[in-house]
Amino acid sequence: MGTAGSEMLEPSRVSPGQGQPDLPLAPNARGFKASQEAFERFIDPEGALETEDRRHRAAHALSDYLAQRRRGASIQQARYDTRDTTAAGRRAFDVRFELEVDPTGSLPPGERRRRADAARHAYFQDLSRRGNAAKRKKRAARRVRGSGKP
Repeated sequence: MGTAGSEMLEPSRVSPGQGQPDLPLAPNARGFKASQEAFERFIDPEGALETEDRRHRAAHALSDYLAQRRRGASIQQARYDTRDTTAAGRRAFDVRFELEVDPTGSLPPGERRRRADAARHAYFQDLSRRGNAAKRKKRAARRVRGSGKP
């Protein structure tokens, strides 16, 4: 694979006549940075706007951009079964826990599945605990600043 070339960063556009949004949609695998790059291309396709113009256009374009992204997601969910479109990701997530509890593959499948379920449950409990701790920390910081909001 080489470096990320321009062919990987090009937006995929679909004409509005096909019932899909005319919007650069970044693949999920590239995450936030790709979404940010897609938004930049959305508000300034030629890259020619001055900073102040970009800020003004971005402020007005953000809600349109997000609405089009949501519409695109809704269209995909209407056309395809989400269980099918997310099956590979869910399977990879499950395999992570199976490998965690049985890296050598020596356990019987039923026992490995049971332990993987317990590991997944523990993972989500920890995720919840960390989220709650972050919320408590944020609330405490607001109280210290005296915003008046608990």
